[in-house]
Amino acid sequence: MQTYLDGAQLIRNIAQETFGDIFKEYFLGAPDDIPESALPCVVIQKVSGTFSSSATSTDDRTEEIVIVLNVNGKDGFGNPSSEDTVMRQLSNYIEEIDPATGSFKPTTLMGMLRRNLSLNGNVIDSSAEINYDVNMTPDQDTIYQAFVTVTLLRRVYITDRS
Repeated sequence: MQTYLDGAQLIRNIAQETFGDIFKEYFLGAPDDIPESALPCVVIQKVSGTFSSSATSTDDRTEEIVIVLNVNGKDGFGNPSSEDTVMRQLSNYIEEIDPATGSFKPTTLMGMLRRNLSLNGNVIDSSAEINYDVNMTPDQDTIYQAFVTVTLLRRVYITDRS
């Protein structure tokens, strides 16, 4: 039996396939504390959802999923230089463009999302908002974070509607 994954599960699975061991952990839901040994890591959490009636025998399901890339501010992804700061590294992992093609690089979060969620299966629309100016872990001030809020519109089939 095939399991219907919610948006957070779907994105976590795709992120693990795309990034592999670049990130040490892929949390489904926010942990209480992020141990330094788990950095860099990705936290993926569904924060809201709505359902509305749609075409015959279907509902539209909107899911809002927050993806947080967490990096140790001391060393980032290796030893950051003044030209390749931790925040710049985060930006590149999220939305770097390939200058030769003008497309998101396939190893970026946006490349992953656009390649795998654009009209894939029952996803009929998606959008993303990126925020680099958030720190949700003030007690862990060496963690740098970037937030990507993804909204998915998916089709759900209703078999017993009367």
